[in-house]
Amino acid sequence: QENFNKKLDVIRGKDSLVCPECGEGDHGNKMNRKPWCMKCHTVLIPRKMLEKSKKLPEIKFAPNALKNELHRLNPGLKPNNKEDK
Repeated sequence: QENFNKKLDVIRGKDSLVCPECGEGDHGNKMNRKPWCMKCHTVLIPRKMLEKSKKLPEIKFAPNALKNELHRLNPGLKPNNKEDK
């Protein structure tokens, strides 16, 4: 029974979805019909997309306008950068 359920999870793609914040897999939770991590309150993404996002460079210093625009375009970026003076 357990092996059968694991095979079904692989077929349905449950193993391929992970949380971008904590890295946990899909537990079947949904919000607005999307896979959801209840621990981090974020949408789950495919594992391949997570690997690509880890390779993106991190912006350490940026003016506030640029920082806000980047955060608007990619909400996954942390808006804790300080402005250069």
